[in-house]
Amino acid sequence: MRTPTKPPATHTNCYLISGSEEFLIVDPGSPYEDEQAALAECVDDLIRKDGTGSREIVLTHVHPDHVAGVDALNAFLETNHGRRVPVAAHRLTAESLKGHLDVDRFIEDDEVITLGDDSIGLRALYTPGHARGHLCFYDERTGALLSGDNIVGFGSVLIDPPDGNMRDYLASLARMRALPNLSVLFGGHDHPSLIPTRRLTNTSRTGSNAKN
Repeated sequence: MRTPTKPPATHTNCYLISGSEEFLIVDPGSPYEDEQAALAECVDDLIRKDGTGSREIVLTHVHPDHVAGVDALNAFLETNHGRRVPVAAHRLTAESLKGHLDVDRFIEDDEVITLGDDSIGLRALYTPGHARGHLCFYDERTGALLSGDNIVGFGSVLIDPPDGNMRDYLASLARMRALPNLSVLFGGHDHPSLIPTRRLTNTSRTGSNAKN
């Protein structure tokens, strides 16, 4: 989705993760009405054609290009499907958003979010560094990792204190790199990476050089 994100990126990835009975919406971040309408249409299609229900809006972290479309999407769901859906995030993200956006549920480190018949189980990983409440989500069955803004398709990840912390970021990269059967990274911006271990290792080296 087109967002006012940091260059060289121009868009932020919003993910729809669908099980047999329900789906998650991860990072509806666009503030632009045309982009919000396109996402609403996509969500509407899932509900009407597949018969699935929207379970939660999940946030990887606090930055505006990942959260700005939450209220617009919930307003659409309430008007067209009779209910808003809960917003879930790490408690530190909720704390940072207080007064701007309500978070209904805290996601804990190592919590597994299952969808419907348990065909999809996403393990939440607390991975601070880019932002203090940052979460990634790992599908152990397929080895797919939603890496949020810890890994992006091009350019460098911004570590901006005090919310960002390079030491925490490097530790988070190490945790991600140690995941078994890691097969693909779905980042917050640009295309997926099909060489996840190499991507994480190269980013780690770059971060270590920047730190020193």
